[in-house]
Amino acid sequence: MTNPVTGLWIRLPLVLRAVVSGILIALVAANVWPLLLRHLGVPLAAISEAAFLTLYVWWAAGGGSPRSTQTARALSFRSGPLSSRQWFWGLVAAIFFAVTVHASMVVLFRLVPFPAADFRLGYDFSFIPTLPLRWLAAVISAISAGVCEETGFRGYMQRPLETRYGATPAILISSFFFMSVHLTKGWSTAGMVPIVFGAGVLLGMLARSSQSLIPCILGHTMMDIGLFAYWWTGIAGTFTALPIGQTGLDGPSSSHASRWLAPSRSCSSPYPGYAPSQSNPSSKPSSRHLEMSSPTRARHLRPYTPTRYRSLFPAPEQSTEANRPCFFRKPTNSHSS
Repeated sequence: MTNPVTGLWIRLPLVLRAVVSGILIALVAANVWPLLLRHLGVPLAAISEAAFLTLYVWWAAGGGSPRSTQTARALSFRSGPLSSRQWFWGLVAAIFFAVTVHASMVVLFRLVPFPAADFRLGYDFSFIPTLPLRWLAAVISAISAGVCEETGFRGYMQRPLETRYGATPAILISSFFFMSVHLTKGWSTAGMVPIVFGAGVLLGMLARSSQSLIPCILGHTMMDIGLFAYWWTGIAGTFTALPIGQTGLDGPSSSHASRWLAPSRSCSSPYPGYAPSQSNPSSKPSSRHLEMSSPTRARHLRPYTPTRYRSLFPAPEQSTEANRPCFFRKPTNSHSS
């Protein structure tokens, strides 16, 4: 006889079942680590979380009870071996994904001010006594979030939707709810919303193309290590750059341009045609420079100007009667009497 609860669950629309199961699988498991960290301390909490995640992955991949859902759980977890080629390209994609997310955040906070207080809200590691233990807590936090959230959103939510509706609707739906559950955070500013949604889309595409959650878990974990260590807790440093609206264009581009423009500037160097660098005004020319003659040295260091172009490519000489072909010359009066 069918369990009434099971029968009611099966009668629900597939979209609703996928969304509810995905959120529960992700968030319930992800919130185990903060409880362990607060009550057990970092070393014991890390060991306990490692044991919990091992059992969690084993169950989510189709192990344990109930036996009636083992096949469905294995399909949702995208269980299956990966070839060496899939491992390689999955790792490459995971690294590029993490770099893309952090680069997007750097660009965002060069356009708008970085709200450091909002990003630190809820991520206080000050109760952890030493820096190595804070790093351990950040890494375990990233692994926990990567495993649990990818299992829930790209596995149990996206996989059933892919089977019924196709890849594009499944990726968009899972990315929308992935973004929605993160809007409760203090750092979820208006500029961060498209970045979080875009991260969900990239992870969904990676899960679909690889048919595995492993590349997604790796990419999510790499991204979260940077988020926990740098953006959220500040144990790896703090983003201090101001928006370019306040500072103007700066950085390597300006210094690079100044180095290229330096030879054309006037200077008081005792060596003709030689311009010392700004960082070392007392620098001397190289031996190759001294061996070159003054005209050659000037030609190498002088910027290209219209006058120099005319000297490099002189205009053709004006035609005269003496160098014109004979059939173009004007007739003379040598035959007239």
